[in-house]
Parts: sequence; structure tokens; C-alpha cells
Amino acid sequence: MQYQSECDLYDKPQMKFFFVPEYEDNQSVIIIKIHHNLTDGQGLSQLMHCFSDVYDSTALPCAKPISMVMWAFVALISPLLSIWYNGMFALFSKETHQLKKQEEIHGQKTTAYYSGFNLKEMKSFCKERKCTLNDYMGTLVSCTLSDYMDQEERRQEIEKEKVYKKPETCRFIIPFSFRQPVKELKDVKLENNLGYLPLEIMLSNDFDKVLNHTQQRFNYMKSSIMPYGMMCVQMTANILPIWFTTPI
Repeated sequence: MQYQSECDLYDKPQMKFFFVPEYEDNQSVIIIKIHHNLTDGQGLSQLMHCFSDVYDSTALPCAKPISMVMWAFVALISPLLSIWYNGMFALFSKETHQLKKQEEIHGQKTTAYYSGFNLKEMKSFCKERKCTLNDYMGTLVSCTLSDYMDQEERRQEIEKEKVYKKPETCRFIIPFSFRQPVKELKDVKLENNLGYLPLEIMLSNDFDKVLNHTQQRFNYMKSSIMPYGMMCVQMTANILPIWFTTPI
């Protein structure tokens, strides 16, 4: 793998637009390349609306509104929530992979794209099983990772390499936006304003078993105040001096 230095990364343009005229008969294409440190999914959605004929703020997702009493309660306990959540993973993590141990990684970085997803069939499956697309995709990723790790474990044994046993769970990082959709197009800003929550998902080849567990974890997160606690921590950090928030 090849890594860029921080100077190389920020000396390069963070946003590029490519215009392809006459891509097809009577069609042109605009390709947008943006570094992920500039925006989140909410910001990109707003940007795409800027290129459309009609800007509709109601079509964009937003945070669930909560009462002022709940806001006050969350603001009081949000520092404790952040300390507990981060401390739990820092002190009791069972990860044993190369990145965790800071071991040197060899090999060529590759990517793959699969175009066989049929949204209509996926929604039909989720409706039948009474689960969400998030549950389905989380399960799919878990089973795929599990199968890959099984193959890697067998390869390591055959080639007499150091064997990394498959963990029982994998950690999903769930992003969520802090911003509400803006009402006027002129108020759209491309900015990074989001938080992340780690979610432990079972790692197994048993699709039904993983789906049930994933559904339970996502349902727990929906009823948890943890996202609002992290939101309060982030909002507080945004108004404090950078020299104070950087170590935190």
C-alpha cells in the first residue's frame, strides 16, 4: 500500500469537477470528486439538489426533533456518555488484526464494484422479513467479511503465515449528520458536520442469525440517547478553542 503524506494531501485540490460534453446523444455528464473531509452525505445531498431543476429541502433527511427538556438532560450527561463510549472501546477492545497491532501491511490495494443489487428485490425482502435496508446491508457486509476472513485464515495456515483468528464481532461506524436541511438554496454550505457511533455486529456466515442480531442492534440505537449525547459533545467542541478540543 502507498500512503500520502499530510502535506501532499492538503496541497492538492480537494474538489474537482469534470464536464463531459456529448457523453451520449443529447446528453452531457458532470463528474464531481470531493475529498471526504469536506462534506458528509447530507452536504452531498444538498449539493446534488443544487444541480437539479427544483431545490426541495423537505426531501433531505434531518435529525429527529426532541423537546427542550430532553436537550437539557442530554447536554448534562453528554460528556459522560462520550467518555464511557470511547473508554469502553479503548480499554476492552478484543481486536487482534494488523492495524490494531500497528504491524506493517504488505500487498496491493484493490477495489471492486458489484452492480447486481436490485433495490426493488431488496425492499421486497425487507418488507417480508420486517427489517430495514440498514439491517439487510449490515448483515450482508457481516457475512461477506466473515467469508473473507475464513478464506484468509485458511490461506495463512497453508502458507504457514501468522494466523489471525476471526473475531466474533465486527465494528460498524455509523455516521449521522448534525445539520437540518436549509430552506433557501443560497444558504447551502459545503461543510463537514457529522458524528460517528460504533456499533458491534455479529460476524458469522449464518445470514438469518446475523440479521436478527443486526436488527436488535439497530433498534437499540434508534431508542438510545447516545447519538444526541455525541451530538452535544460535537456542538460544544465547535464553539471551543481549537487548542482545547484537539487533545480531546
